[in-house]
Order: sequence, then structure tokens, then C-alpha cells
Amino acid sequence: FIGVLIILFHWLFSFYGGLRTHPHYYNGSWCGMLLMFWVGFKNLFSNSKFKKAFFVYLGALTMYLLLFIFQVHTHSGNRLPGYGPTLGNQLRVAKKLNSFEYEPLVIKDAWHPKAYPHVLKFIRKMDRLDNQNKKLSSKRVNFKLQYTQPSSRHGGLELVEQ
Repeated sequence: FIGVLIILFHWLFSFYGGLRTHPHYYNGSWCGMLLMFWVGFKNLFSNSKFKKAFFVYLGALTMYLLLFIFQVHTHSGNRLPGYGPTLGNQLRVAKKLNSFEYEPLVIKDAWHPKAYPHVLKFIRKMDRLDNQNKKLSSKRVNFKLQYTQPSSRHGGLELVEQ
């Protein structure tokens, strides 16, 4: 009963207060959800049909999670505003930019580096601290930072020498 009241009051306040677009306001409702799950699972686990359905559902969720991990890995992230390229992909770009003695000019043709320019700067700074004794190229170059597959949802970034 307490869990249901928590959810009902949360819905009332969020819809009355217009908080639907701010996900961090949903944190309090997890208390009610977890309480209801705990009571429900406690009672349902004595039923053998529920146990079977639970493990089938758990298997399906596990497969979906593995598929999601595989997709992120093979596509180097995605182009959604909240996600973007993977850290490994951004590290490769930063290492390439840091391999030159002179600061390369980088034309950003991809959305994420334009929207979040501080990310690449920070990763480059961290990479420089890690590779202080590395031999640098004295070549002066200009790069275009773009998506590896411009016409798809693939999130990988690459540097193309201009």
C-alpha cells in the first residue's frame, strides 16, 4: 500500500508541477517501485509458473543487453545527443592529434565534437600526461574531424588529413 501511495503522489506532483521532462525528478519514485517489487516477488516466487516465466524474461533481458553491448561496440557509439562516440574511439582521435609537435588545425564536421568541445580537449590533456616521453612528429597538418560513416547512425569519429 505504501509503494502504491508513493507512486500515486509522484504522478500527481509530477504532472501537476510539469516535471515530466526532467528525469532526475523520477528518482524518488524508485523507492515505491522497489518496495512493490520486493513484496510482489516475495509472494510470487512461491508459484512455480511465475518462476519459469521470470527466468524466461530474465534470459530475454540478458540477450537484449548483450545485443545492445555488441551494437555499441561495433558502431563505436551512436549519434544521439546523450551518448555519442565511445571513449575508445575518442581516445584514438586524441592520440593521433597528440602525436604532432605543432598543434594541428582541426575542422570539426561532426555534431558531438562541436556540441561538446571540452571533451576532446580534456582527453587530449590526459593523454599528454600519460605519454610525456613520446616522440612527436614535426609535420604540420590540418585535419577534418568527421563521422566514419557520414550517412548512417554510426557514432565513430575519424580524422581525415586535409
